[in-house]
Amino acid sequence: SRYPIELNKWHQCLIEIQSQKLSLILDQELPVISYELVSSNILWPRSFTFIGCLPNQYRSRNISIFEGFRGAIQKIILNNQSLNDIRRNSIEIYNITEYHGYPCQPNPCKLNRKCYQIELNNYTCIEELKQNGIS
Repeated sequence: SRYPIELNKWHQCLIEIQSQKLSLILDQELPVISYELVSSNILWPRSFTFIGCLPNQYRSRNISIFEGFRGAIQKIILNNQSLNDIRRNSIEIYNITEYHGYPCQPNPCKLNRKCYQIELNNYTCIEELKQNGIS
């Protein structure tokens, strides 16, 4: 981002990757654009894609990052597919915690129903079936 991110406030972050061009748009600001100068190979042009913070061991000496992301990511949409908890399929996790909060914490559903987030600010309640005596 061009500006420090305000803490304890919701932010929308859009990352677009087209070939070697990477664009970051935060809260409808003007995009921050960078280019990957060297690709690792033709079949998989990018060795890793980092979301949030770039750990020290992957930083070049020419890069100046003072502090990266610390916190939780509510939702990621990748190629129009929702990734609800990126920590499950990540190769490495660095300063990313599981998201607990709005709209499903505290649970707005009644009785034996569980809250499932379906959009950033929307949810549905699904009844959990309990089977007695079956392991």
